[in-house]
Amino acid sequence: MVVRGRAVAPRYRDVVAGSALTPELLSSGFALKFLASADDKLLDIPERRFSLTTGASLQMARLWSDPPHLFARLEGSALAHWFPQAEGERYEAAGQLRAGRTFGVAPFDELFMLGEERDNNYGSAGKWARGRAEGQFAPGQRLFSFQCEPVAERLQQWPAGIKAGPLFDVGRMGAPTSGLSTAQWIFDTGAEAKFTVLGSSVVLTYGRDLRAGNNAFYGAAAQ
Repeated sequence: MVVRGRAVAPRYRDVVAGSALTPELLSSGFALKFLASADDKLLDIPERRFSLTTGASLQMARLWSDPPHLFARLEGSALAHWFPQAEGERYEAAGQLRAGRTFGVAPFDELFMLGEERDNNYGSAGKWARGRAEGQFAPGQRLFSFQCEPVAERLQQWPAGIKAGPLFDVGRMGAPTSGLSTAQWIFDTGAEAKFTVLGSSVVLTYGRDLRAGNNAFYGAAAQ
């Protein structure tokens, strides 16, 4: 378990409050935040080459805005990983379930996001609704998502390697105001490839939003 605290000072520039971005969502000022997280391997079956890892995180903060207020953010996740062959790691499958919710009036930059974008809550390596690129998604206060790579093939030949396979993502977002997320279910499919050369990796993703018909291409460095 990891526990830490930090001070932040949210500021918003060139943003006009309205029906979607209310003044409460754009509250600025000095904030003191408490963060706690824990993760554990809940299930490990070596003879089946299957593992299940769970995690949870909590953020609680006080924002000295006008007026001051408290808010919290709670997340939970479960990651399943499986090598279908009795030996070797050429093929693998993975799926991750995540859910979260904010409590109180959380500022705009503390809301959840579904989509491939470098400034989302999960960083450049996040896998959240990979058929929705920047500008095609909106933040929300309630999150449910499931990301799946049903079969990925890994080809390794020193000093380079590639891991590639199909993807399928499902998600739903609940927004604090009617002008943000629509609360509709999101269904994305596509493919992802990870190229590794001398320990450095690049991930290339193609996703298609099955509801809207939009395509998204994304590339990022990965560990």
